[in-house]
Amino acid sequence: MWTGNLLYKGYFLLALVGAVSCTEIPGGERPGGQGQEEYVVTTEVAGRLVGGMDHFFTRITSVKETSPADGLIRLDLSCSWQDELCGETQPLPRNVFIYQVDLTRNTLRTTIPRNDETALWSLQTPSEQLRAFQAYSGTTVLGGVNGDYFERASTGGTVPNRPYGVFWKGGHCLKDDFTPWEDGKGVTQVFAVLKDGTARIWHRQDAFSTTADYNAMRDVVCGRLSLIQNGKVLTRTEESNGPRTAIGIDGPGKTAWLLVIDGRDIARSNGASCAVTGRILKALGAVNAFNFDGGGSTTFVARSGGVLTAVNSPCNENRAQRAVANCIAICPLDEK
Repeated sequence: MWTGNLLYKGYFLLALVGAVSCTEIPGGERPGGQGQEEYVVTTEVAGRLVGGMDHFFTRITSVKETSPADGLIRLDLSCSWQDELCGETQPLPRNVFIYQVDLTRNTLRTTIPRNDETALWSLQTPSEQLRAFQAYSGTTVLGGVNGDYFERASTGGTVPNRPYGVFWKGGHCLKDDFTPWEDGKGVTQVFAVLKDGTARIWHRQDAFSTTADYNAMRDVVCGRLSLIQNGKVLTRTEESNGPRTAIGIDGPGKTAWLLVIDGRDIARSNGASCAVTGRILKALGAVNAFNFDGGGSTTFVARSGGVLTAVNSPCNENRAQRAVANCIAICPLDEK
């Protein structure tokens, strides 16, 4: 874990483990810009992220880091960067949302619409799904994000609303196959929380190699593109920016990061490429990571005034949440 002081382009970041529960500061221009100042930010996650990205950010507009529960840190970061691989000729604004989840104190649970295993497959917005899971399971939900890609009639899906990957919920396998994608490729990545509470990320070919692996699964959800494999950020010949939802885990599977980057809004947030998304997760400490469904599905849910609601800005009309097939909920471990 990175700790210490970091002077970064006019921002003085103090990474301090066990810092105050909420830190919110404005940002500043890079050196030489108008109104440059130094700011002290007593945050663990922001300090590690900025230091690990090695002068990638060109502007930090605001940082807000909170600890909604023991072992859970939330970071809201407004910043700018320039991604030349995506053809950008100047820095563009981005809004980034991160949960760092200590899986020795909290756990990740998969959710479905209305928490109803008899109504597969249907859709519901992420905030509604998490509220339903909390109401029917009696488990406190601290936050969460959207999950797997799902079939839609408008894109040629044969079973509308069905997720593409395998899916477990609370130790019950609700879908045991991988549905072919319209382009023939399909989802390739599997995220699982095992019955011992640790997390794993596998390629689909490696996820169920033995009966023991199958029996160890508790909550499982899938995604499409790998971002980091065994500590290496993957690059692609073609990159584009878009709204992203992604997950990463450390080597032992005891820490997870849920990441959302808003996009398709040139004035507010321009999304990220897969390569940059991977770099962000690696800077945070992830060893393996992949993309969940992005675009209009990208949603970051948090408790606001005690109510679970989307705190990012989905790229749909009126910034409305898209109804999705499944989600990941963050819950206290003692309520698993």
